[in-house]
Amino acid sequence: MAAWVRWESVNPHGGFMGLFGYGRAVDGKAWYLFHYWTGGLNLDYWEYDEGINSIYTIYPGFWYHVVITWDGTNNRAYINGSLVKTGAPNGNPKTEIEGLEAPYALGETCTNANDCDSGYCAGNVCRDGAIGSICDVGENGDCVSNFCGGDGYCTDGSIGSSCNVGASCSSGSCAGNHQCTDGALSSPCGSGSDCTSGYCVSNQCNDGAIGSTCVSASDCATEFCALGQCALIPSSEPSSVPSDLPSDIPSDLPSSAPSSLPTSVPSDLPSDIPSDVPSNLPSLMPSSLPSLLSSSEPSSMPSHLSFDPPILDPCHGITCSNHGKCKGNGICQCEDTFIQVKDGKDCACPDETFLHASTNRCYVPTSSPTLSPVSSPVTLSPTSAPVTTVPTPDSPLEDSCEDITCTFIVNDKEINCDWLSRNKKREQKRKDAYCALNEVKMACPLTCNFCNCIDDASYTFQLKSGMDGVNCSWISKNKSKLDKRRAKYCTDDYDDGAIVNACTKSCGLCAN
Repeated sequence: MAAWVRWESVNPHGGFMGLFGYGRAVDGKAWYLFHYWTGGLNLDYWEYDEGINSIYTIYPGFWYHVVITWDGTNNRAYINGSLVKTGAPNGNPKTEIEGLEAPYALGETCTNANDCDSGYCAGNVCRDGAIGSICDVGENGDCVSNFCGGDGYCTDGSIGSSCNVGASCSSGSCAGNHQCTDGALSSPCGSGSDCTSGYCVSNQCNDGAIGSTCVSASDCATEFCALGQCALIPSSEPSSVPSDLPSDIPSDLPSSAPSSLPTSVPSDLPSDIPSDVPSNLPSLMPSSLPSLLSSSEPSSMPSHLSFDPPILDPCHGITCSNHGKCKGNGICQCEDTFIQVKDGKDCACPDETFLHASTNRCYVPTSSPTLSPVSSPVTLSPTSAPVTTVPTPDSPLEDSCEDITCTFIVNDKEINCDWLSRNKKREQKRKDAYCALNEVKMACPLTCNFCNCIDDASYTFQLKSGMDGVNCSWISKNKSKLDKRRAKYCTDDYDDGAIVNACTKSCGLCAN
């Protein structure tokens, strides 16, 4: 029995209020539902213990949906859809009305669908036949949807729904894993026969194409499964030419030539020929030859040969033309005193300069010759070889006191004349060490005191009195003040020693 009930107020005199019922007590066929004002909701068969009293307390002013069922063994009480009491009576209720058996409510015992108000009887109990309702497996008529799943519950028959036969599915196909399927890709399946493609992998229809998921070779159209993907069967022998594209699966044998592109997976065996491009992953086995380029990741096994660290010098392997030198940016540039010619490919001395063979530098010729002419240009009798007067390194150069302004190499060290006298504490030591060398004597005659006493005629300086434009001859032209002027101006402190270097003769500093 089922009904919606509500009352507005409580009887102040107590007692009970009947809700609904059937029959007469004298016939032994009466039953009804009533509510005690102080004892809650009750079911009464008149002469029996109903097994569920007192059922529930309901209050004035509220609607309650009350359902009482009997399944032939137990009475059950539902309030607002929730089961609140279950119990076995000591006698069966009478359900006949004027000789006819009344239709049963949900939950009551039934023998067929006609016994139930809902029209659905499953497991000898009246059901509502809705999705999720219990049904007898294989009996689609137990369900409103007309699909009874393989697990004994009503379904909508859609793809993926539970089933035991094709009739339980809207597609008409029930897969071996008891799920409705239509055989399309990604549909549920229990075997390849459930799929249109004929391939079922992990209970899902697959196409078996290259790159698709596989567990065994039978899952692939190529009948080759590697690393969980269908692939082409690798050749049993290495190819005589490299592939245009790397294979997704390593070959059992190395290729006879390196691939033009690195493979995404390491080879099972190292190649006899190093690749021009490093692999993305380290090799599983050490190579017998060092790699041309270093790998971005360390190998798990040592190489047979030690690896030469990458060369970071950008000039490594670059050969420059004559008088050229590679700079830090990896570009050849002309050395000091040289200029680029022939579109920057070669280096040569600038115009009006000459190349000094000993220092390998370009110099500007002096204003006067360094060689003194012989007393007689013509000899009286021929000699076995031409006679030329050449200054020796052990004697002063005549008529020249000019140092070259560029650098030169001595004992693999690049220096210039100014370097010899720049540090006053080390000046004498440097001169003693380097001025004995012919290259330095030729390049730095003034600094090494290896020349005649000649002042720089173009040099002028400022007196302490403020007079400017004074030349070297001013120091020595007044003999009575010579010593005083030398002591005042020919020092390393005055004008950073510029007068000492320019006015060698007037300062009395030249070697005798």
